[in-house]
Amino acid sequence: MFIITITIIILTIIALVAFSPFRKSRFLIGIYVSFALMFTGDIIYIIKTGGYSFEIGEFLTVFDGLTQYITGYPITSNALCYMIEMGRISFAFMVLMNAMHLVWAPKKLLRSKPWYYIVFSLPIAVLLVLSYPSIYYRVFSHQFLWQNVFSIITYGVLIAYSVAPIVL
Repeated sequence: MFIITITIIILTIIALVAFSPFRKSRFLIGIYVSFALMFTGDIIYIIKTGGYSFEIGEFLTVFDGLTQYITGYPITSNALCYMIEMGRISFAFMVLMNAMHLVWAPKKLLRSKPWYYIVFSLPIAVLLVLSYPSIYYRVFSHQFLWQNVFSIITYGVLIAYSVAPIVL
């Protein structure tokens, strides 16, 4: 499943680059890349933590050698969690940017006011910087109230960035 999904994502990105004008498909490529980050992180986390049956392990990686390689690969849980977080946050951002591009670009609103991209990019950039493990531990270590506030803000931004494309 892991290999098949990553192969499909890579082939789709290649097809988008090869067969469509890059300007129109750049947000779709971003959606695929962010989904690949999130999905790859989830699968690697499942494989590294174990706790799955042999059949599920075969389903996830197809090859036993790949499972052993992933299990032995030296990746920290902080890096893995940040990869998942980066994929999750950037997925919502790319979906919103794609919806804005599809709805507002034909009306030339984005060309006349390109600062919209910057305004919608700032919350995502701040969340990604604050989610980086060393920064997160430095800012939020032993401050459980602020950790909860940061989680609520993160979920709020993700919900807003997920609802806005539907509204558009």
